[in-house]
Amino acid sequence: MIFGHTDATIPIEIANQYYLNNNKGVKGKPQIYTIGYDNLDACTFKPALAETCIASAYWNWGPLLTELLAQMQIGTWEPTESPWRQMGGNSETSTAYLSTISGRPKRVYWRSIARISELARQDLPRITRYIGKIGKNWGCVKAV
Repeated sequence: MIFGHTDATIPIEIANQYYLNNNKGVKGKPQIYTIGYDNLDACTFKPALAETCIASAYWNWGPLLTELLAQMQIGTWEPTESPWRQMGGNSETSTAYLSTISGRPKRVYWRSIARISELARQDLPRITRYIGKIGKNWGCVKAV
């Protein structure tokens, strides 16, 4: 399983190409699966990626930015309030969501579909901002 930790699709492309060149159709060689990150089209921008890419988690900034700008315009925006929103059940209005899940492998597809409603529950915090100190790797504090 390869997970793209950045919004670049290069890890997905390389894993897909490796699989197509070395493993596809070879008995005993495992299937390689990938998961995109921060890109709605990570699994579909190249047709061959559908062979290995399961889904992509992505940010949908439009609804959040629209809400914050509307608050600013009418004077109700509270800058000290965290703007993070949980994943909602609707991909059009949710700040975070999953791209269409490919169905490969089937057991992952059905487990993922079943979890979307759980992930979208608003009473369970899923996204929280970090409030602690930020330290440099040699121990001194960089920011508080």
